[in-house]
Amino acid sequence: MKDQRIMALVRKIRGGRTQTQFAKMLGTKQGSVSYWESGKSLPTGTDWCRLGNVATDPADRMICWEKAGIDLSVLAGANVAPLGEALLNDVEALFAQHLQTTKNALNCSFGELMDQLASIVKGGAL
Repeated sequence: MKDQRIMALVRKIRGGRTQTQFAKMLGTKQGSVSYWESGKSLPTGTDWCRLGNVATDPADRMICWEKAGIDLSVLAGANVAPLGEALLNDVEALFAQHLQTTKNALNCSFGELMDQLASIVKGGAL
C-alpha cells in the first residue's frame, strides 16, 4: 500500500525543483524521486538522511532522519540551531561513514553514529 504521507513529504521537500534537479541535489536518479513520489518505492536510509539534510522545515528534517534510523534522542536539550549547515553535513558524513563500515546496513545500530554526533554537538567541534 502506498504511504501518502511519505509521498507528500518528498514532494514538499522537493518544493519547486524539478525531479531531475532534486535527484542531482540528493545524489540519486530522477527515477528514484519519481518512484518515491508515486509510492512505488521508499527512499533508502542514505536517501532519507539526505532528504533530511535538504529539508528546510526542522520537523521534516527530524522525520527524515528518524526514517534513516538515526536516534535523535541524544540531541535532546542541545541547542543545535546555530550549528546550521555544518551539523547537516556532519550528519550525512557520519551516516555515510557508518554505512561504509557496516557489513549489513539493514541490521546496523546507529548508536555509534549518534555517539559521534553527540560528541560533536556537545564538544562544540563545529
